[in-house]
Amino acid sequence: MSADLPRCAVLGSGTMGGQIALSLALGGAHVTLWGRRAEALGPALDRCAEDFDFLVGHGLTDAGDRTAVLERITPRADLANSVVDAGFVIEAIAEDLTLKRALLGEAELAAPVTTVLSSTTSALSASALQSNLRRPQNFCIAHYAQPAHLVELVEVVPGCGSSDSA
Repeated sequence: MSADLPRCAVLGSGTMGGQIALSLALGGAHVTLWGRRAEALGPALDRCAEDFDFLVGHGLTDAGDRTAVLERITPRADLANSVVDAGFVIEAIAEDLTLKRALLGEAELAAPVTTVLSSTTSALSASALQSNLRRPQNFCIAHYAQPAHLVELVEVVPGCGSSDSA
């Protein structure tokens, strides 16, 4: 892993969250995959393994990297412990403004002050999501194309208060 890669946290252990976690781990990052329900994390990791195997089956990655890549994904159900050492946090839950704002606000309180917070939303504005954050300059949308572990495309959209470094 490159020393330049921050520890990442993916908030949401559904299909998109798992694919983003796998994409980041394939890139060499250590990733915490957070899910609100602990019992959903096992199936989420199973989907990551299945998605990795799909990539191998299509000649897109090396089977010998499987253990190392999957071990870079750590499941957690405790939000504060999921973001406490993260340099990059991406929220990937249902498209509900109230839920997303609440989750991002809670994550911001537990994350380091320099952490970049993001959402993979495709329907909500960055300005609406960052409006209740204490550090709105650290927020942007990082919208992954689906399937995130296969399509190497992330649309980055700043909000009105986003800094260039976010």
